[in-house]
Amino acid sequence: MARTVTNTQLTPGNVFFVRGQVGFSRITRHTTDEERAKDNLRRTHKVDRNYTTISIYNAHVICKTPGHPTLEETYGAESCYNSSRAADYPGLNYSAMNKSQFLPKVGVIAKNCDPSKPTYDEIQLDGELAKGTDVTLVIRVFQGQGNNGVSLDTVLINNHDFQYYGNNANVANALADYGVTFNAMAPEDKKPTAEEMANQFGQAAPQANGQAPANNAFGQQTAPANNAFGQQTTPANNAFGQQAAPQSEAPQATPNPFNSFGAIPTGAAPEQSQQSVQFGVGPGRTY
Repeated sequence: MARTVTNTQLTPGNVFFVRGQVGFSRITRHTTDEERAKDNLRRTHKVDRNYTTISIYNAHVICKTPGHPTLEETYGAESCYNSSRAADYPGLNYSAMNKSQFLPKVGVIAKNCDPSKPTYDEIQLDGELAKGTDVTLVIRVFQGQGNNGVSLDTVLINNHDFQYYGNNANVANALADYGVTFNAMAPEDKKPTAEEMANQFGQAAPQANGQAPANNAFGQQTAPANNAFGQQTTPANNAFGQQAAPQSEAPQATPNPFNSFGAIPTGAAPEQSQQSVQFGVGPGRTY
């Protein structure tokens, strides 16, 4: 069915919200050149730069003013489509992409907040969101070269007990379905553990008997543990026979809460068989 609203009618800077359940998530890191090339094999319109992306099922566009959708909200509704794998991804589906150099922002709903005016706390994800996670996608209109486009700006997680994808064969198969290869983060790029953070500020981590205590980030020894004979152990030296040098204190990020505009309803998703053009539904898939 032809669109009633085209991207030329959209206003740069305006946003619309699409709520649903995660079918596929790749928002913590950009695709590689190889992944993008594989994905372009099935695309009509090729993507010329690496991106982040997320797809949701049981999708519906949220109307800021019920019964009076904006042009952007109608455009989003008409961008929903039926999956060829309806058993796995039921209802209407919606896919969003961000081709900027920045990762999309992610927020999780605050505990005990007013559901009519929900508050979300910005977080840094430790992994990709598990299938079925209830999310709201914030899609922003931008001015492209000669035309307007839409981009994934923010992912709002609507439950604070959400889960991540596990590292198992099922996940690998799900990624492969989308032509995506996931390379685990290198150990040196991972965030410090709670124990490492404790040592960084001069707090002693538990030491097993017979082991030497570690130095904290300021070059100070933590409380030494006694060995099996009641003697204190000596601090460990580095590879050059020197005690560990002080390290600078790492800056800590402070979560910034932000609110969505208007309430996010929890209405049931539209039926997959619904084909009439009304707000919240509509066939057609775009990139």
